[in-house]
Amino acid sequence: MLCHRYFRMARASGFVPPCCSFVNRQNRKKMKSGNRTIPGMRSMMSVVVVMIVTYVVLIRLTLSSPTNNPFPIRRDEEAAGQIGQTDQTGQIDETNPKSPEVFSSDIIFKSRSAFVIPEYKLIFFTFPKVACSEWKRMFMRMDDNPQWCIIRGINAHSPKVNQIKTLEEYPTEIATAMMTSPSWTRAAFVREPKERVLSAYLDKSVKESYFDRKCCQELDDPKMTLKCVNGKRDFSSFLYFVSTFPDKCFDVHWEAQVDKIDPKWWPFINFIGYQNNLVADAKTLLQTLKSTRDTVPNRSAWERYGVTGWGATNHGCENRTRSFLEENSSSHKLNTGSHLKEWYTADTEKLVEQIWAMEWAQSTIEFPPIKLY
Repeated sequence: MLCHRYFRMARASGFVPPCCSFVNRQNRKKMKSGNRTIPGMRSMMSVVVVMIVTYVVLIRLTLSSPTNNPFPIRRDEEAAGQIGQTDQTGQIDETNPKSPEVFSSDIIFKSRSAFVIPEYKLIFFTFPKVACSEWKRMFMRMDDNPQWCIIRGINAHSPKVNQIKTLEEYPTEIATAMMTSPSWTRAAFVREPKERVLSAYLDKSVKESYFDRKCCQELDDPKMTLKCVNGKRDFSSFLYFVSTFPDKCFDVHWEAQVDKIDPKWWPFINFIGYQNNLVADAKTLLQTLKSTRDTVPNRSAWERYGVTGWGATNHGCENRTRSFLEENSSSHKLNTGSHLKEWYTADTEKLVEQIWAMEWAQSTIEFPPIKLY
């Protein structure tokens, strides 16, 4: 009877164990032939069958449960167990049927520019030429990475060096929960496009040979290559090649910021900071972040990491005396904003407005108005 009972349970779960079917067939054969089995053996067989079927049923029920995830998720942070929960109910927010889902093909999932700090329930989107080096150093410090303050001899942009978690390291269903939960902060800092494009040009074309390697040398026509090389100190030439050869001269440093986040996810970015107000906006963001495991109750990330500690004296570290971002002795700081009229003409300003028009079209961003001509 026990075997029959668990046989029905197993069949209901979608799995019929062969052992139970075999025992039932054998019992039917013995009943027909009039053979009798030893009572003790029958009891022992029933116990074994019950144990096997129970184990199989439990496994099936466990794997089919929506609360269990078969993917290995790193839970080195207490916050990882709270992913996707709201502050009010402790449940994943599934009330909005319009909430999108994260797919492996999403830009935010495959670009490795969506950094996750589980302890502070923060997803931070970095854009080149918008203090991304400084933010990565901040996240390295939050993660207790001993190389956070070293600015010479290491590449803080390398995942092997910074070791900061990214969104793609999580299963897509967990990433979806983090991207839609009201209890998570999804932050991005942006820069006025005219200023950012000029910064990229001055840094990668005038100061370095980066543009030469990444664009000029990639062109198929030797005459165009020579023209590109000779015009690397001409801002209008830079704009010409970037716009005329978008495939050959594409690069993240002058790629539109809005293109680095899928359109469906921009409405879910609940904190947008601006380069022209960088220090104040960074402080505001960090003040809103509270740790899930800090030994000091209610201490913000600003109090813990932003105010002090940037004057490290370790070998190879900068000795800053002020708070986060108040001092930036980065080797590529160019103070571009004060040089706009030195490089822009009415024609180049109009051209930038055309090429990067999608930046101003993003309704969730309010860039500071800059009209030079």
